[in-house]
Amino acid sequence: MRDLAACRVDGVVTVWDLTTDMSPIVLRGHGGEVFAVAFSPDGRLVAGAGDDGTVRVWDRTNGSPQPLRVLSLDGGPARAVAFSPDGVHLAAAGGDAPVKVWNLATTAPPAVLSGHENTVWNVAYSPDGRLLASASADQTVRIWPTTGSEPPLVLRADDGTVETVAFSPDGRRIASGHSGSDTIRVWNTTKGDGEDPMLLHGHHGPVWSVAFSPDGRRLLSGSGDGTLRLWDPTYPGNPQVLDGHSGAAWSVAVSADGNTIASGGADHTVRVWRGKMRQDPLVLTGHGNEVLSVALTADGSRVASASRDRTVRVWDTNTGAPIAVLHGNTKTVWSVAFSPDGRRVASGGADETVRIWDIHGMGAPIELEGHEASIRGIAFSPDSTQIASTSQDTTVRIWNANGHGDPLVLTGSPGLVWTATFSPDGRTIATGGGDGNIRIWHTNRKEQPRIFRGHRGPVWSVAFRADGQQLVSAGHDSSERIWDTTTGEELLALRGHGAFVEEARFGPDETLVTAHGDGTIRLTRCEACGPINQVRAIADSRVTRPLNADERRIYLHEPGLT
Repeated sequence: MRDLAACRVDGVVTVWDLTTDMSPIVLRGHGGEVFAVAFSPDGRLVAGAGDDGTVRVWDRTNGSPQPLRVLSLDGGPARAVAFSPDGVHLAAAGGDAPVKVWNLATTAPPAVLSGHENTVWNVAYSPDGRLLASASADQTVRIWPTTGSEPPLVLRADDGTVETVAFSPDGRRIASGHSGSDTIRVWNTTKGDGEDPMLLHGHHGPVWSVAFSPDGRRLLSGSGDGTLRLWDPTYPGNPQVLDGHSGAAWSVAVSADGNTIASGGADHTVRVWRGKMRQDPLVLTGHGNEVLSVALTADGSRVASASRDRTVRVWDTNTGAPIAVLHGNTKTVWSVAFSPDGRRVASGGADETVRIWDIHGMGAPIELEGHEASIRGIAFSPDSTQIASTSQDTTVRIWNANGHGDPLVLTGSPGLVWTATFSPDGRTIATGGGDGNIRIWHTNRKEQPRIFRGHRGPVWSVAFRADGQQLVSAGHDSSERIWDTTTGEELLALRGHGAFVEEARFGPDETLVTAHGDGTIRLTRCEACGPINQVRAIADSRVTRPLNADERRIYLHEPGLT
């Protein structure tokens, strides 16, 4: 960059050549505040968008402070302006909502792009000039083809004004900054895929500007909170995709060593991927209806599956041989879990009963009754002595796995409780419910649950990382969210899949393993999902100056000194 332009409330635009010590060029003509300026690609022309409802274009090389062209928006102040990459066209918009595009080589009237229902605050061209994006107070981003009559792609945020937009260097993604939610979204620009963005949280004020690095690997944002932040915008980027299910993949499980992944789907099958390459999965057939839940033993040698066909099946993941077909459920089986010692398997379903079997199906199961509606989630405690069950009756119940005694009944969820998981130390249970909240319960019931809020819709799955310091959740809003289990803070929201996220698990080497409504299983690298000391080390390596104690506490989640 060699030139810098600034606009002022008195209608003046000032341009500096940063390679010399010469005085700046002062450009005049606007009758009020100038809101935005833009350079032509060759740097010769400067355009300003003003409160007087005009866009003025100056030739900074001719020595005149007066504009070459004065272009009127015909109603409302001009808020945004941008040159096309070839310098032929100029786009501008403002308070009257339509976006206008002039051909600077002619005096023809501008093209008018109508659709926004409130002020347009920013416009930007794609690098190849084929698309024009606009950001508006109507809470949408619109991506307009610059040729032809095809309607724009409308990307809806619905949580406040979209203040700014920027294309990635390859034109495949677009970043938007928002006020109201103080978030950044990274959208795909392909129709049918862009409506499910990656959501970046962190700013504590409106996001006024965003810009991609030249290689597209970093995104810079500027906010009203007084900070600039650098983000990795590549998610969902290029996750490893394991496909094969025809129809939704409802469930996914990962072995403790990360070498085995199992999934169950609407196509009645269980699929098992082994090793690092994860090619050619083992396909297990036998169920007569959808497979709703799968579980793996810690070593990955056994997989259990639960189905609408009212059975639980156990398989050898090395050979694919069936080990047991467990009967007894009288209705759909929604959930299945192995005990950590690998000796038992438990299920829960629509018949309101928890059943616990020997893994080889020897003898009758232990039956635990008490729920008053369908059971949706099952989880063993780390020491295999307790089982948690969640239900449509709004309760969570903690049972002795030997079947003796009465369960501990946890109440307080306002609706269906979809899922439960024990923390690695067994002291707490995380649940996800139909109200969109995650609750962290103490197994001694001496304290009220902590509530993590962020999802917009039911939370379908929750899982702790192996060290218990983070929790991953997935829900109806097509997002996975990473939470700090100590503070309850949402660290990251990951979106952009183009399909529902049915279940999420922590995988090996800082990956997330997710099951999706489009039938895929995806493995995505997530640096923020590693141990906190490792995450802090990565963050330290990327800051541009040393952080003080308060900044380290705010941005790196380091505890304050006492």
